[in-house]
Amino acid sequence: MFLPCVVCEHAYSLAQNLDPNSEGQGVLQFKTGSMSVIRVGKENSEVLATLMVLWSVIEDMTKEISLEDAKN
Repeated sequence: MFLPCVVCEHAYSLAQNLDPNSEGQGVLQFKTGSMSVIRVGKENSEVLATLMVLWSVIEDMTKEISLEDAKN
C-alpha cells in the first residue's frame, strides 16, 4: 500500500480515538482530508505497484550499463 495511505490511516485512527465526535477545532477537516488521501491511495495502489516493478527493472538495467555506454 502507498506509504501516505498507511500514515493517514494511522493518523485517522488516532484522531478517531482521541476525538470520536470530531468536537475539536479542525478535527473534522483533518479526518475528512485523511480519508480522501486514504481513498485515493487505495484506488492508485495497483498503479503504484506497477511503477515499483518498473523502477526495479530500470535500476537493474542501469546497473548493467556503464557510464561510457550511456553517453554514446
